[in-house]
Amino acid sequence: MGKDIRISKGLFNALYRYHICEEQSDEAFIKRELEDKMYRNAKRILYSQHKTGETEEARQNAFTIYQELQKR
Repeated sequence: MGKDIRISKGLFNALYRYHICEEQSDEAFIKRELEDKMYRNAKRILYSQHKTGETEEARQNAFTIYQELQKR
């Protein structure tokens, strides 16, 4: 598969309770934390592409999208 992604202990525990214990109380927390994780991961990938892209156009496109995400 791919690289591993680290999550906080709080998110892990909430996911465990949600899936194993079938507790629904942490659903909003889980959604918020996973969305934040995906957002940070996308920014990290774009920054990397900005620095190591094969062409100047690819680097510039990645940087433009990265800057847009930084505004949020």
